[in-house]
Formats: sequence, C-alpha cells, structure tokens
Amino acid sequence: MSFHEGSSFLDKGWRWGFLLLVAVSWLGSACISYPDCENDDHCKEQSEFCLNKKCAQCRVDTHCGEGRRCVAGACEKIPGFCKGVSDCVGKEKCRNNQCGPECLSNVDCANGERCDNNQCVASVCVTDADCPSGQNCRDGLCIAAEVQSGDFCDAPPPVYFDYDESALRADSRDTLRKHAECVEKVKKRLLVEGHCDERGTEEYNLALGERRAKSTRDYLEQLGVRRAVMKTISYGESKPAKFGSTESVFQLNRRCEFQWQ
Repeated sequence: MSFHEGSSFLDKGWRWGFLLLVAVSWLGSACISYPDCENDDHCKEQSEFCLNKKCAQCRVDTHCGEGRRCVAGACEKIPGFCKGVSDCVGKEKCRNNQCGPECLSNVDCANGERCDNNQCVASVCVTDADCPSGQNCRDGLCIAAEVQSGDFCDAPPPVYFDYDESALRADSRDTLRKHAECVEKVKKRLLVEGHCDERGTEEYNLALGERRAKSTRDYLEQLGVRRAVMKTISYGESKPAKFGSTESVFQLNRRCEFQWQ
C-alpha cells in the first residue's frame, strides 16, 4: 500500500494503524489451533461447530439431523424416536415420532379388544347379552345395570377390579357415589367384602381382597361416609360369584360386594 503525494501525517498514521490492526488480527487467528476456536470458521475443516471456544460435533439440535439431539456438543439419538412401528420394540406404537404404549384408549385396539393398563386385551363382553342378569356391557366390561334408586339401595351392586389390581376403576367410582347416597338413606352399617378370582395362592388372594375392600371403603369415606359405619372383610377366592376359568368369569369374581348390617 502506497501513500500518494500530499497525504497528511495524520492520514499516514491512521493507515499504518489500520495495517497493524489487520496484521495483529491475522496473527491472532493464525495462532488458534484445533480444537480451540473463536467461531465456526475455525472448525469447518472438521465439519464441526464452535461451542464455548472448542470445536464440537454440534451446538444446537438442528446440527444433528432427524431423530438426534445435541447434548453437550455431541449428537445423540433421541430415546424412543421413531418414524414407524418397526422402530419400536414389542407391542409399542409410534405416535408423533415417539414410541409409546400399545394403546391409550379402546380405539387403539382391534375389534373384540379393549385397552387395559395400556395393553390391548380380550373384551369380557361385546353386547349386554354376554353379561349376567342385572349387568350391562360397557367398554368391553360387564358392569351393574342402571336401576331404580330404591332397588339400588336395597341391594347395592358389586364394583369390579382389573386383574391383580386394588385401584378403583372409573365405572366403580361412579357406582360408589350412589352407594354413598344409599348409606345416608338406609341408616345402616355397611359391610364391604373383598373377593378375587381363583388365580394366585390363597394367602395372596386374601391380602388382595383386603386391599380391594379397604380401597373401596376409603373412597366411600372420601365421599362423606363415616368410617365408623363401615366394616371390611376379605374372602379371597373362597366365595366366587361364578365358577369357571374363563376371562369373563374371572372378571365377575374380581369384585367388592356390599351387605347391610
């Protein structure tokens, strides 16, 4: 770079300062060596990106591509990511690029099946004709049919449980709300009986029946029924509602029954 005639001393000083700045900048850049970096240009030969002044595989998720994410500068596969059911294990299904349970509701299952604890299982019933007298088929399960209030309180219908469960189902909670109303009307003590199907040991089923009776009692208490007017007992598998070894029979025997005292 040359200075033409007439350049002032200040002009020349500014230009020399500019050249010095460029030289220092170039020298500073030349001193940076991989994996150190100041910007992405220092990492481009390795097809990497500058992260916290170190070259890394990625800085943001978009650097990693579909199904992968950036974690501390490294691209990792997103757990459970899927593009189709073949990417999932077992009976899991691919929803919104994420492997998940076999079912979330009955609509995810085939005809003749229902969704139970996120798994498709054979329905106990298809129509009301598949259920015992006094029960209707709802969502593949036999539940107490709607009856007049007086008849309901005279003989409170059972509530039913899923396999090896003592947690109340939604339909059981609906039925127990009516039971709570009946306690207020009848003014008698209520015996809650826990029952099980024949599978499992006698000791295990006695304990399971007790858990079912107590979870039922506790829910009635939440509804306003005084614990002092309720008593629980477990019969385990010893008093089946129906004999047999089919799923429909098992469903009928997984229950709590109610007696006025």
